[in-house]
Amino acid sequence: MFKRILVPLDGSTRAEHVLPIARRLARVSGGSLIFLQVVDPEWIMQTAVTQDIIDYQYAAAESYLHTIAASEGCKELPSECLVLTGSAAKMILETATSHGADLIALCSQGYTGIKRWMMGSVADKVIRNASIPVFVCREESHIPTTPQLDETRPLRILIPLDGSSHARAVLEPTAALIAAIASPSAAELHLLQVVPPLPHNAEKQQTTSREASLQQKAKRYLKQTAEHLHEGLAVPVIASLRIPITWSVAINKDIASEIVNIAETGENATKPFDIIAISTHGLGGFARWTMGSITDRVIRSTKLPLLVVRPPAMIHHEQKFAETKSNMITTQQ
Repeated sequence: MFKRILVPLDGSTRAEHVLPIARRLARVSGGSLIFLQVVDPEWIMQTAVTQDIIDYQYAAAESYLHTIAASEGCKELPSECLVLTGSAAKMILETATSHGADLIALCSQGYTGIKRWMMGSVADKVIRNASIPVFVCREESHIPTTPQLDETRPLRILIPLDGSSHARAVLEPTAALIAAIASPSAAELHLLQVVPPLPHNAEKQQTTSREASLQQKAKRYLKQTAEHLHEGLAVPVIASLRIPITWSVAINKDIASEIVNIAETGENATKPFDIIAISTHGLGGFARWTMGSITDRVIRSTKLPLLVVRPPAMIHHEQKFAETKSNMITTQQ
């Protein structure tokens, strides 16, 4: 369950588009919100402004965040307001760690009156480096929250997988998201694997046979994953919530485009999805596609909100690498 939600804002209505989902998550979990606005020092150093103007901008940022905290829907929730100086992405990541956040919720586009910085690039850096899940949306995203959801209008979440444990790291945070914004009876999970076709050569019959084998392997994997989730053998919380789970295999050499197309238009005459939940990294044993680049393209292409998760194993590996590198530098000195 997400209890400490960090919400980076920049003074724009675009960035505020994520507030409804952040409020909903904090309310259901009995948690709190951390509102953050970052002032970029490079703008201050490169712009001919007086100290009075700088002080005014800081005061304006503080006033803005406190206004948000006191607004309808937020005022009854515990919250903190922080105005910090530094690189936006770096400050977001450091604040998430120092304040014990377990989710970052942000909009992928925005601007600030202090300095015009594109939230798209900031969101990209945050997603690539965050050690906690990131919920990211765009201004045009429809963010589903109850009470609109019911059994006749279930919350549909698409989860792209690639056969790796890295990709499956998104499953548990997805269950936490569902528990917060929809009743289990009003939610559906759909597991998707996109298998790229093999390049055809002179042995066309052999290639076709191999493609059929890969597709069958993907189907067995998704079927087994769905069964394990139903039986509580993987991510027990999903089994306890009794969430309906479906799955399908798609064939397309452009994996990201296929994910977005299925998510936004639906599949097999079913309704479109509401959210895409995806891991930022993975390596399938047979499809062998890197989730990092796929996720990046999906984020840039879709209008849907996304829950993006970096696998714990990858984070641990990066931390160990950083420690080793630091120790080597210390030894050399």
